[in-house]
Amino acid sequence: MRPSVLASTIVSASLLSLTSFGAAAQTACDPTAFSTDPAGFSDMAVEDFQSFVPDLSSWQSPYTAESPLVLFDALMLYGDVRPLTNWCIPGMDSDWYASSCGGTNVYMASAVDLTLEPLVPTTRIAFDYGTQAQALWAEIELSDGSVVELVLDEQQPTRWGGTVAYGFFGYCSGSPELTIVSLHLTGFDGGIDNLRVGTATPVCEDADGDGFTVCDDDCDDADPARYPGALEICDAVDNGCDGVVDLDADGHDVCETGCSLESLRDDILALELRAGLETALLAKVDAAEAKLAAGQVDVAINNLNALVNQIEAQRDKKIDGVDADLLLACISAIISQS
Repeated sequence: MRPSVLASTIVSASLLSLTSFGAAAQTACDPTAFSTDPAGFSDMAVEDFQSFVPDLSSWQSPYTAESPLVLFDALMLYGDVRPLTNWCIPGMDSDWYASSCGGTNVYMASAVDLTLEPLVPTTRIAFDYGTQAQALWAEIELSDGSVVELVLDEQQPTRWGGTVAYGFFGYCSGSPELTIVSLHLTGFDGGIDNLRVGTATPVCEDADGDGFTVCDDDCDDADPARYPGALEICDAVDNGCDGVVDLDADGHDVCETGCSLESLRDDILALELRAGLETALLAKVDAAEAKLAAGQVDVAINNLNALVNQIEAQRDKKIDGVDADLLLACISAIISQS
């Protein structure tokens, strides 16, 4: 398709290696929310916290950003972190309904304040969590500078009556290029375990129908006017996905074309099109000119948009593809100057 003219929680642990977590296709997800369904993360390997450090008793808490705990050269962790001995994390210890329980979970003290930062690109993270309170709070910082704030408050029954928050937390950034910078978890009496962390590879589907995917270096798979090799037009955008904006292959500024409605009319006449098509195209040029003269710029641009659509409809049919590109580039320049 040719260009159109008009234009804390846990963050990271690729812990053992990325292969252990598997780079999977980025699944559709809402980056402003999280999933409570493990099924969407079933392709990711589950890592028990005790597998990170065989002797949890060797952990010295609290860790700080200046002196963090680094696991497997992939995960930096700091905050008040303690191994669980005989304290129950609701919903995670297999025997937590018993009179006493403990296990291999991470106990984050009475006031949960834990930050994890990935040392490798990470776009998806999931884990089991439990708390003896009504919620935990997660703050996720992404590579574009945005911050997502989430409340983990899935209520479940307790063995002593009432409910507390525990369950599954799964998050994905929504884009292979958007990575998780940090994940901060706060709350009261809580723990986490069974991490699932990894990257997502691009989905090689042509979302905008321009014949190119992100795997083919399409720089914007939501815009059919932008793809590798696309004609550069005057719109302050890199149409050809080559890092160049508004410059043609010879380095000339496409916005300085000298195009006008008069020159566009001459270009159409020079093509010697069939009478009916030529008349229809010229009528739209004349209509745009009349509206510009009357100060109705928006209406004139609508007329030029209609001209663009008609040229595109006749591309490689009654209008040669190269000729169509030249006409569209001229129309784009006229619009940008209007």
